[in-house]
Amino acid sequence: TQYVATRWYRAPEIILHAPRYGPAVDMWAVGVMAAEMFTLRPIFAGSSELDMLFKMSTVLGTPTDWEEGQRLAAAMGYAFPNSRAVG
Repeated sequence: TQYVATRWYRAPEIILHAPRYGPAVDMWAVGVMAAEMFTLRPIFAGSSELDMLFKMSTVLGTPTDWEEGQRLAAAMGYAFPNSRAVG
């Protein structure tokens, strides 16, 4: 995938401008779309890239074991909120 046009389906790697990523970003999009079809509403309907990361963290919890994500976020001037996963 060269470009994900709709922000709501972008994987965290895409939002954080990772230089390399794999098929997992497409699986992320499929999962987010499946959740939307099940709930009839977008699960991560952010108004900006940073808002998307915030929404992801509040649902999935703070990514504490993803060093690359922490590094990429810091390079963007973003700090993940300290959140626990829902459920």
